Amino acid sequence: MGRSPSCYDNEGGALKKGPWMPEEDKKLKDYIQEHGFGNWKILSKKAGLNRCGKSCRLRWTNYLRPDIKRGSFSDDEVRLIVHLHSILGNKWSTIASRLPGRTDNEIKNYWNTHLRKKLLLMGIDPVTHKPRADLDLYTSFSNILGAATNPRSSATSLDSDALRLQADAAHLAKLQVLQSLVQVVTSSPVPNMDSMMRVDESIEFGLLGFEHLK
Repeated sequence: MGRSPSCYDNEGGALKKGPWMPEEDKKLKDYIQEHGFGNWKILSKKAGLNRCGKSCRLRWTNYLRPDIKRGSFSDDEVRLIVHLHSILGNKWSTIASRLPGRTDNEIKNYWNTHLRKKLLLMGIDPVTHKPRADLDLYTSFSNILGAATNPRSSATSLDSDALRLQADAAHLAKLQVLQSLVQVVTSSPVPNMDSMMRVDESIEFGLLGFEHLK
């Protein structure tokens, strides 16, 4: 004989669902304060509630227990949630155990509605917590080169040595990307740095010609 569904009582009658009423909250709190915890299915019946045990447990854990912390998450809590998620993933109950007063349901909702979106906007994959692989490398390096060479940018406040070092670093990074692309696309040996620089100069020459056509 199979296990009876939790939405029915022992006599086969349907248990109440939906929002909790204030008098139900009072019954649950009064019973737990007087008798403590136990089997939630038995607790529900003894407390005089026509609810399933799971409903009583979730109501107490997420709303009624006296140590629940309300209000906005602090900066320290946000940093801890992100750090724990990078290690534990979506194990909300385990994460909540490290944040006194916060519920797993509250943390999960905050992650899905706020933190996940912020990480995406920062270019970070919210699953792996690493830089997103779908970002356009060409756009990224173009932005770097533009910041280093555009005289109207905020970089004009830096001295000439700093600008030169920034441009050199960006140029070297672009060459490394070109080398990686050659390794992936072809099976032939990767050209040396001198030949790559000649290829890069040709590319830049072509881009300059394209700019004159605009």
